[in-house]
Amino acid sequence: MRPFHAFLNWIQQLFRSRQFEREMRAEMQAHIEQQAALHSARGMTARDALAAARRDFGNVGYLQEQSRDARGTRFIEETKRDLQYGTRALLRTPGFTLVAILSLAMGIGVNTALFTFMRYTLAPARVSNPSTFATFSFLITHPSFKTIVAATDVFSQTVASAAATVAMARTDNSPLEVSAELVSDGFFAVYGARPLIGRTLVGGEERDAGGVPTVVLSNQFWQREFGADSAIIGKTLRLTSGAVFEIVGVTRPEFRGKHERVPDVWLPLSARLVIPSGRQSAAPVEWLSNPNATWLSVSMRLAPGVTIETARMRLLNLLAHSGTIDSALTDRVTEGLTRGDDSGLNRHNIAGVTMIFLATIMVLLVGCANVANLVLARGIRRRRELAVRLSLGATRIRLIRQLMTENAILSVLGALLALGLNLVVVRFVSSTELMQTSMRAPADILRLYLRPDRTIVAFTFIVAFLSASASGLLPALRSTKLDLSSATRDDGAALGSRRSRSKLRTTLVIGQVTLSIVLLISASVLLRSAGNIGTMDVGFDRAHLISAATSYSMTGYNPSRQQEFDDAYERRLQNTLGTENVARGSLPMNPAAYVRLNPKGAERLSVPQLFASPNYFRILDIPIVRGRAFTELEAHNVLPVAVVSEKTANRLWPNENPLGKKVTVALEARERDSLGARALLKDERELMIVGVARDAQITQLDFTPGIILYVAADSGGLLARVKNPKSSAGLLRDAARITDPNVFVTIKTGDELSIGRGPASGTGAVASGAASLGGVALVLSFMGIFGVVAYAVSQRTREIGVRLALGAQKRDVLRMVIRQGMTPVLYGAAAGLVLAIAFTRVLDVFLFGVKPFDLVSYVVAMVVVCTAALLACYFPARRAMRVDPVGALRAD
Repeated sequence: MRPFHAFLNWIQQLFRSRQFEREMRAEMQAHIEQQAALHSARGMTARDALAAARRDFGNVGYLQEQSRDARGTRFIEETKRDLQYGTRALLRTPGFTLVAILSLAMGIGVNTALFTFMRYTLAPARVSNPSTFATFSFLITHPSFKTIVAATDVFSQTVASAAATVAMARTDNSPLEVSAELVSDGFFAVYGARPLIGRTLVGGEERDAGGVPTVVLSNQFWQREFGADSAIIGKTLRLTSGAVFEIVGVTRPEFRGKHERVPDVWLPLSARLVIPSGRQSAAPVEWLSNPNATWLSVSMRLAPGVTIETARMRLLNLLAHSGTIDSALTDRVTEGLTRGDDSGLNRHNIAGVTMIFLATIMVLLVGCANVANLVLARGIRRRRELAVRLSLGATRIRLIRQLMTENAILSVLGALLALGLNLVVVRFVSSTELMQTSMRAPADILRLYLRPDRTIVAFTFIVAFLSASASGLLPALRSTKLDLSSATRDDGAALGSRRSRSKLRTTLVIGQVTLSIVLLISASVLLRSAGNIGTMDVGFDRAHLISAATSYSMTGYNPSRQQEFDDAYERRLQNTLGTENVARGSLPMNPAAYVRLNPKGAERLSVPQLFASPNYFRILDIPIVRGRAFTELEAHNVLPVAVVSEKTANRLWPNENPLGKKVTVALEARERDSLGARALLKDERELMIVGVARDAQITQLDFTPGIILYVAADSGGLLARVKNPKSSAGLLRDAARITDPNVFVTIKTGDELSIGRGPASGTGAVASGAASLGGVALVLSFMGIFGVVAYAVSQRTREIGVRLALGAQKRDVLRMVIRQGMTPVLYGAAAGLVLAIAFTRVLDVFLFGVKPFDLVSYVVAMVVVCTAALLACYFPARRAMRVDPVGALRAD
């Protein structure tokens, strides 16, 4: 029990320090008085007796220190005193304190925000015990799913899900498009979902096709469409196709299931039998029995003791002997089956993540350099104070600890402010359409998952601790390395000595400017690229293009009924916009199919095929450079003719006339026979080339395909040429609703089609983030340069006064201060230029219509930084011009 009693005594001494001090002083005084009484009894006077007693007792202060050391609380008490003294010292210099806290808050806040977003995008699966959870990234058939369910020795639980879109009937006769997820038995249990009200789907509902099917609503859909009605359980949800579902539960706000974007409703797999598919070629029951219909996404729990490698081998064996088309997936099992606690970091995004991480570290370093400069300047002003404390017996380690404590106070306050800024930034960024598109989640879900928790708070204070160490240690070492003789006399005030500049402070300024230049050049290049996405020439006119893609999956229409709607919708738009402004065809950036093309005497090639009506090339403003476009007869009867791009003609028939040439095309499909799943060619036909169109970047922005094949057809989405696509979107939507309110139409402008595909979809987000980081770094650098130059002016007040008294002109003083302030800036700009050339090469994957070494971007960034630095030097220089020579000479 001795250690326990010792610990209790330590706690007692810690919280009763004042009482202990009183008792200690009283006890020592009693000893001294007792000894003095003995000396008085031997004949000494009272004064001599007291002096003798003190000599006998010894050094009271030293004995008190020994007594405090014996208590074991000295370090804590000294830290407490350091905190109290540091707080008072910082309150005496509110300007320094405010600037330092803001600098640290911006640097720490940027890193906290990055960690928050990276933790969301790269986090393990949001399920309980993710180490036993696994997902397969490829779609499989229902028979294969049942085979995996039976393998309980490897997978203790296996569940399946499939995305679908349904149309919910409403009382105002305007249907609502609802995203649904069809799930198997045990889905909610595997994902650890608990209902807010009601229940989730139970066993048996996956297979039960009789009675009224059930549905679980997401919390967001329940609040949005049903006003958070607590009496919703037992009510029905009706589709426009006539199917009815009974509402049995509502999920909690934080549950989102398998995907980033939360579906509106969850339905049992049996609902696949009553949801219209829009496919006439397959009866509904074939979804559950067809060995060639791949539509299910699978997740599973590993059985106890089963490793992910064992699970992959077993899954490979199961699929190979499944008797379905999934046997062709066996070579993809290793990359497709991943454990739930695996990071989202992969070879596709590691370059972008690394770049963003380096950028945020640069901002933090700029902030730390700013604070270090301020602390250095403050330390020089406190030379006399520190020298006096050293002269009175304080150790250098003690002073360093005091200075580091002050830095720790600044970092903690900066971390608290950074957490507050992070809340504001996350809420603002989550509400932007750009971030919702990039993160594939609505604003309410982003705010829910991006709110700070214990991990975020811990990360913030860890970064704050590292920032305190990085920004405080070197200044503390520098400030406490003093010549006591000169420091106590304050020789720094002597004429001429103020001209000595700190190499460390100059180096910090150079580092700040270097990192700011790198960030601003990167941001400038990315912003130029983002601007080019909307203005670069892609080979067709997207500024006046608008498309309407129809969806029949929720209507149950057969092909003839679909054709009736398409024709009626096209006629309605022609009457409104004019016949010459409406066309049919494959959407730009989204080919109708990839076909195998086999020109005579050439190898078989996989090429994008686009459907095009006669007006197609005129609507998109793609000139026919040779031959002609399609005729109405060719489009309506789907005659075997085609138009190719210039690059296609040059590649297939170099130095020949392509008109009249013939090519054979065929669709590639996967089918299963006695030899297993294999690739087959079907619908093979011969096409004659009747025209050559100008090259266009149809399939991917900033990339012109080697071969583009346009096929004559009066099918595909509707394309229209309008003056203002954004304002015309409502017109196309209203025309579809009047034609048939049960058919949903997706309206997109040409710019949306371009920006929404491939690397271009993330360029805007990356450019915005880089611009924000560059702006923060620029502000921090401005503050740092301003602080250094202002301090240099204050240190050289007497020298400037002497110069003015001896006849120097104010413009000479202005020129001198600006020159000395801009010298490290120019060195930093040169170093930043060299680093930026290397850094921007990594950005090449995000760039469109601009090279990594873009002269305009480099010049803009350099001008911005140098202008900011010049302003930071100018204001202190103006202060130097106003120095009173007489007052400066009289100053101590």
